[in-house]
Amino acid sequence: MDFLKKEMFQKAITKVGMIAGVFLIMKYLLPIIFPFVIAFLIVLIFYPCIQCIWKRTHINKGILMGSILVILLIGIMGIGILLCSQLVNGASTAITQSGSLKEDICGAIRTCCGAMEGHFGINANKMERYVLEQVTIMSDTLQVEVMPKVMGKSMTYLSRVASLFVKIVITFIASILLAKDYEKIMTYLQNCKSYKKIAETIKRIGKLFIVFTRAQLIIMLVIATVSGIGFWILKMPNAIIMGIVTSILDVFPFIGTGIVIVPIALFQLLTGNFIKAAGYIILYAVCALAREFLEPKLIGDKIGIYPIVILLAVYVGIKLYGMSGILLGPLSMLLIFELWKVENIDK
Repeated sequence: MDFLKKEMFQKAITKVGMIAGVFLIMKYLLPIIFPFVIAFLIVLIFYPCIQCIWKRTHINKGILMGSILVILLIGIMGIGILLCSQLVNGASTAITQSGSLKEDICGAIRTCCGAMEGHFGINANKMERYVLEQVTIMSDTLQVEVMPKVMGKSMTYLSRVASLFVKIVITFIASILLAKDYEKIMTYLQNCKSYKKIAETIKRIGKLFIVFTRAQLIIMLVIATVSGIGFWILKMPNAIIMGIVTSILDVFPFIGTGIVIVPIALFQLLTGNFIKAAGYIILYAVCALAREFLEPKLIGDKIGIYPIVILLAVYVGIKLYGMSGILLGPLSMLLIFELWKVENIDK
């Protein structure tokens, strides 16, 4: 009996140690070696293509890797510039329409106060003045307190941009160097005793993580398409950009598409546009059902983990790692599960 208790205690300690080890690696070690991890993944993905071109042209593999990276950067920058231009256009349109938007908001407040007076006997004029006063106070607070604080942190933001630029440069250089000596490095690793076991574990985790990431990208694409078409039908300005923003916010747990669509539906309801309000509610329902239908099919059925567990991993990941926890949370969970499996197999 004492032996069983001791064994159970050792297993519990081992599992707690694995969880603590994964957390420390993801929280503190990964940010330091992140550029080299990304460089290794890039080389791993593109090396077969580099090898094929090298056999035909005998161009230096480092040069080939650098060329591929330049093409990738140009493509990413092109997409980024396109999205930024759309956002700027949307912001300028919103500014030009700010007068009519203000009138719409005031009209919505007036309508709501009138409805309150009809149902509860509250004086509509007094309520309207009170609400407008609170809105003015909030606007003044935003200009006096919030905006200076945001502008005061501009140097922090600049330092982060500079840090990101340094990481990109290191990743670029590391990818070229890895591509040049990739075969020698892999040969050296394969001669190590623990390489096979570690490689198999990493391969399984990689496959599971690819399934998860691909599923999230597919769901984002579907949500962006559905919401973009819905916004276009409902004649919302910059429907495509709003669809993309909605799909990105849908990834976050406990936020979802409702953070964008529900306030718009309420605004339309208050302004008396009942048909549009119903349209936005239907759009929200379609987006929510799309995720509910796709998530189990793309994630749960393929990796054998319930969607609620994935949601929990994302939520805990955000709490532990910040915004990067959207990916690091599920990755940590998969790594812990795989380490537990390896431990049980060894025993």
